[in-house]
Amino acid sequence: QKEQKEKVQQKEQKEKVQQKEQKEKVQQKEQKEKIQQNEQEEEETNQLKRPKQEQGFFQHFWSLASLDASIRIEAAKALLETLIECQKKCEKENKKKTPDFDPVKQPIPICEELAYALKRLIGGLSSSRDAARLGFCLALTEILRAFPIIPLNDILKSIQTEHKLKSRMENPEQRDSLYGQLFGMIAIVRSDRVSSLLNKFSSKNLSAFISGIVVPMTQTIISVATHRVFIREAATEALSTLLVQLDEAEFKIHVLPVFQNMMQKTIDKIWPEMVSTAIDMEKIFEFEISSVSSKHWKPGKVVQLEHFDALVSILKRTVYCLPRVHSLFDRIIDDLVADPNKELWKPFWSKILDWTNLNKDRFNYLVLKTFEKFFVRLTNRDDISFLVSPRFKEFFFKIAKVRSPLSDAALYTLDLIGTLRTNSDAETSKIAHFFLELLEELKNKNKIASFLNLGSISALIKEDKIGNLVLDNLFRTFSVVKLPVSGAKENRTKTLDPDNSSESDLDLGSHANSERVWVLNVIHSYIVKCHLLNSSDTLLLRSTNFLFLHSFFDTGSEDKKKPFPKQLQTYLKAELLEPELSDRLRDTCQAKLLNILQHFTSIKSEAGELDPKNLNLLKNILSFEVQLLETKGLDHVMDLEDSFKSSVVRAIENVEKISHMLSDDSLSKEEKNSLAAFGDLVAHSAIQMNFEPDEFEDLLNDLISCFEKIFITKEDTSEPYEVLQEILLGLLIKPNAVFRVISMNAFHYLVLSQMSQSMIISLFSIIHSTNPEVLSNPTNDQEDSEEEDQDENIEEKKEKKKDEKNEKDQNPGKKKPQKKKGKKLRKTE
Repeated sequence: QKEQKEKVQQKEQKEKVQQKEQKEKVQQKEQKEKIQQNEQEEEETNQLKRPKQEQGFFQHFWSLASLDASIRIEAAKALLETLIECQKKCEKENKKKTPDFDPVKQPIPICEELAYALKRLIGGLSSSRDAARLGFCLALTEILRAFPIIPLNDILKSIQTEHKLKSRMENPEQRDSLYGQLFGMIAIVRSDRVSSLLNKFSSKNLSAFISGIVVPMTQTIISVATHRVFIREAATEALSTLLVQLDEAEFKIHVLPVFQNMMQKTIDKIWPEMVSTAIDMEKIFEFEISSVSSKHWKPGKVVQLEHFDALVSILKRTVYCLPRVHSLFDRIIDDLVADPNKELWKPFWSKILDWTNLNKDRFNYLVLKTFEKFFVRLTNRDDISFLVSPRFKEFFFKIAKVRSPLSDAALYTLDLIGTLRTNSDAETSKIAHFFLELLEELKNKNKIASFLNLGSISALIKEDKIGNLVLDNLFRTFSVVKLPVSGAKENRTKTLDPDNSSESDLDLGSHANSERVWVLNVIHSYIVKCHLLNSSDTLLLRSTNFLFLHSFFDTGSEDKKKPFPKQLQTYLKAELLEPELSDRLRDTCQAKLLNILQHFTSIKSEAGELDPKNLNLLKNILSFEVQLLETKGLDHVMDLEDSFKSSVVRAIENVEKISHMLSDDSLSKEEKNSLAAFGDLVAHSAIQMNFEPDEFEDLLNDLISCFEKIFITKEDTSEPYEVLQEILLGLLIKPNAVFRVISMNAFHYLVLSQMSQSMIISLFSIIHSTNPEVLSNPTNDQEDSEEEDQDENIEEKKEKKKDEKNEKDQNPGKKKPQKKKGKKLRKTE
């Protein structure tokens, strides 16, 4: 019975518990429903409180968060214009309601739109959506500047209360609150409201304003910086902008005590940002950091010789900013460069170079960036060579020898050095010789062939002596390739010997090709990237002649070991070319030469005229070719006929005639362009004879006859223009980018204005033709034999289709083989 009673009691208790749980669930549901109803009511009331504006007004707030800066700026402008109009309407209505209103004694009321915008912008300063912080800060800054009626006290209080740090906040929430406070302070500082109010207050009210507004702002910025390291630098910039607006006396009385605790820390604990602020205080006020912390800092400036050890140790702790460099570097270097005492530059640079002994990439990177910052500030000075010290050269060469992200950073440094412009030839010479030493160090490092951009050297060259040294070094590297051989105790190099059986031909050829391709790439960038056509004709001619020589002339065979002619050894820097130039590398030389010629053919003056200097370059190349043809012991890579040389000479004569005619100042722009286009066509056709002697020799003769009829005898017929059009159409289909550019120029400046009806008909007949024979030979009509061949092809196709049908009937389960895509592509091409 007792057990039964206990069971009954347990059941009753369970039922009571279940009933309670059910009641609680019902109550929770009712509470949730009430909460939802309250939220809906609040939303409805909030919607009623929202200003009655068009949807575009609220769209501005969404546009302020765009990742596109231009969209944010336009949204801020549109929002500001709307608020100005709304405020004017509000003030007019207020005057009508209260005619006795005095704006001097009474505060001007703020319209609903402006109040709503301030509340929403302040709340959105902590938003992590896209670029909302930047856009909202921008809009708040402009609104505070445009509306002086907005009380600054209220804005400061609302920012502090809206983004106040609370207990039990998670890290993302703390970060957003800190950003909200920082961007709010930045908006107030950049709105210039502080400086404008400081000028209005009297001495009594001024101290109250500073203690009530400026000091709390300074304290807020510093407290934000103490919580997150990555915010400190932005906070420092905001502090500097605020300090500029203060008076020196008020700063020392009210604001300086806020910084004392931060600046009295030891060297190993003081923030780099506080040192930046101290340097800014020196420039704004008569301030010495020793007045705050005499134990760690000596009287005088922050940047002085006695503080270099402390400053360098502080700079070391800024690696958390990488890959961006801390702003303290800029402040220290600016202070050093502005100081007339140049003796401080070398000691500071020496301290920075000590970081290279640490063998850590992050400090090596900072060394490169410090070099760049110094270089940019001294690029127009005459005392810059101290940067390229022996220690820096050793460090730079060490980085360059190993392909790494650090060597990519060094590539940017190298390009930056190429922008040097000094008034001292001696300083320029020192920097250029640094490039020469670097070239000597890297010429056998094939893995980093793309590292060295020799185009930067040409920007340094003011005399041909330095440029010739560079080219001599490149030609020497190209002439006799050396293969590195590792010894037991030291590394040494030996000249490649073709008879040496210990080295395989594959290894020798691959090494020589990679070495020489590197030289060709350097010469290519040396010419094209730096536009030597407009700076030094001597260096340009040497480079193009070098490429032309090795593109079309045999410099000796391995069997005969034929020495190179002495009068042309300036392009080889050796008696023999070892190992012999391969056919593949010769093709590379030809490709580089054609690319350079295309580059200069495309250059036009500011007035839209073809550059006549290009014609002089081509004429000099052709003259060099005649010199090579007359040189004994030097053979062309192709079997040429006896008339080849005379055709080249004839082309030179006509190019000289065109150059002489271009020197006439009485010619119009159109006449000069037509002459220059024709000269390019003749000269390039003569150069193309080295590839296709038979075809272009006849074409060159036709061009010369057209030139005489058009420009010399000036015949009033369309015959020479028709011939010229046929020649240009034949050149346009060639796989040669140079001739596409030249043909288009010639067609534009020569043929287009002289086109007759028959020329237009023949042109459109070629355009609409799909027969490849017509495209490759536009002057010849289709012959009857070609039509018969086409008919035979059609019959063969029909027979094949019949055979395929018969096979299908016999083998119904057999699948038809699919056609290869490659054949189909060839037909379409």
